Amino acid sequence: MSVWAWPRETDAEEIMERADLPRDELRHALIVLGRLNRVFFSRRMLANHVRPGRVLDVATGGADIPEYLCRRGIAHAATGIDSSKEVTFLAHELSSSVDLACADALRLPFADHAFDTATAHLFFHHLNEDECVTVLREMARVARRVVVLDLERSRVLYVFLWFVLWFSRNRISRHDGLLSVRRSWTKDEVRRLVARAGVRAQVSSAGPYRWVLVGDS
Repeated sequence: MSVWAWPRETDAEEIMERADLPRDELRHALIVLGRLNRVFFSRRMLANHVRPGRVLDVATGGADIPEYLCRRGIAHAATGIDSSKEVTFLAHELSSSVDLACADALRLPFADHAFDTATAHLFFHHLNEDECVTVLREMARVARRVVVLDLERSRVLYVFLWFVLWFSRNRISRHDGLLSVRRSWTKDEVRRLVARAGVRAQVSSAGPYRWVLVGDS
């Protein structure tokens, strides 16, 4: 089987998705993820596509991305939502300039066009096809622009991350990082999701083994 035909993992669970995860371990994992976002320029890649103004970050985790957008002056006001109460609690500790709330991305509790941009990073690989379609529609409903950045499934990326994450002292980062690659979507798969969602968006490469979706409503 070729690199590009590698089937998507649909059944395995990431450690961070477990409700019984100790708070200190989860906090450390969020910090490590923020560091990886900085090292691999994820925040900068997203920032290049964000429309300045009010920003919503979906599945915000430790809220390092909306925090970065605020520091850069791109987000005049930033809101981050996460479905986990525990993650939202920890994000309050890690972020100082982002409004945070526990909310479901499938039913965003905001009015139409309440934001200038809605972003999501490393979130769509957690979702099945129907959920991706629903989240895309919800993001396009509440924001004038949608920006999604995620990994592209590849054996090459899997091997590369295996070596990078070997040096991480956090078991969550090692396990979840590799599983994230196996659960991620290819660009062609994302384009089919966009077509199903009925949103106007372009999907393109964002560096090696990453894709970015940018859409305006």
